Amino acid sequence: MKIKQIICIITLCFLTYYNNLYASFQMVDQVGIIINNDMITKQDICNLINVFNKQKNQYLLINSNILNKTIIKNLFLNNISLQISKNYNIYIPDININNIINNILMNFNININIFNKELINNKINYNEYHNFIKKELIVNLIKLEIVKNTIVIFDEEVQSLKHFLYMKDKKRIQYNITIFYIPINKNSLKNDYNKKLYLTTILIHKLKNNHFILFSKKNINFYKKEDIQVKNLGWITQDFIPEKFINYLDLVNVKDIIGPIYLDSGFYLLRINNLKINNNTNKKILIKYIFFKKNNLNKKLLINKINNIRNMIIHHKVSFEKAMNLFSDENKLIQSHSRINNKWILLENFSLDIQKIINTLKINEISSIIENNNGFFLLKLINVQDLSKKDSFFEKKAKDIIFSQKFFQELNHWFFTYLSGVYINNMLNNNY
Repeated sequence: MKIKQIICIITLCFLTYYNNLYASFQMVDQVGIIINNDMITKQDICNLINVFNKQKNQYLLINSNILNKTIIKNLFLNNISLQISKNYNIYIPDININNIINNILMNFNININIFNKELINNKINYNEYHNFIKKELIVNLIKLEIVKNTIVIFDEEVQSLKHFLYMKDKKRIQYNITIFYIPINKNSLKNDYNKKLYLTTILIHKLKNNHFILFSKKNINFYKKEDIQVKNLGWITQDFIPEKFINYLDLVNVKDIIGPIYLDSGFYLLRINNLKINNNTNKKILIKYIFFKKNNLNKKLLINKINNIRNMIIHHKVSFEKAMNLFSDENKLIQSHSRINNKWILLENFSLDIQKIINTLKINEISSIIENNNGFFLLKLINVQDLSKKDSFFEKKAKDIIFSQKFFQELNHWFFTYLSGVYINNMLNNNY
């Protein structure tokens, strides 16, 4: 599956961009945008847009006009970056490219022979792939060199974000979210804005009163299907929520309706269907246990028997390991293949009740009797690993996030400033 994804990305990027980027000017009718002495062909742009159109389910909540402009802007920026690299004779040695490709394959555990076969199946030879990686690295190197010295990160913003990340890590929140998107027709923005805002208001009212079931006969009359796009994200953590919505999720409650949020030429609504909030335990534990099956014995008698065994272990009359062999109702084969017995396991994999018991134990201490539906247990805590992230981890993550945000801000600023000195002839129609 991983190799298919990588090949898909390679095919998408290569065939729609680099294969034609330095095409000759003989086919004038295919020229899309002329940039200085270079060009982007209409075919480059159409191919890339068509690929995204074929994957509409993944981009359901992205306005197609916004997506098309983003695609063209990235092609444009990459073209300019490659021109700059030529002007300043910036290059990356082939041996470095080969090492990077080998590292990519190693990280994904992909055999080079299988990878080459997949390239051939997609009508790409290794040299073409090599050149694609080379150009992509040069583009990113140029972008970094252009803006890195203009980025300033203040200690105060790092400390603030670091604290936020630390608090977020202490609690693990899962959200069950449904996203509603009401697109606005940009060609009649003035009229359609108020119309869609009114539709959004009705939708909020129906959601709050639990009267809205999408596409039901009751609701079909108040909107057209194309007016409301819906995506149910299911259970998801913040790491996988679209970045533009994250700041709206602070202090939300179940059944909250967030919005309307005006973004991407439309209105968004977020419905919080449910929440799961757990404290991150950040521990691995190594335990041994003795299992006592419920039997015909009176419960009180069985508990007395277990307590006697526990006292024998505590007073060193028998070792815990010997007691496991003598008294456990799990046979030795089951014990040796158990997911828990004498194996490292995340504390969060246990029920909250058992987590509380384990957290009270010291190393080599024996638990009190633990009961579940099948029987009774005695636990012995052998060791604990603290998996808590260090302060330096959150500081580095905060710096990386801030750098990434400022990088794209500065890159956009440079891009529009640089355009003033670039010859551009846009031969595209208004659809782009």
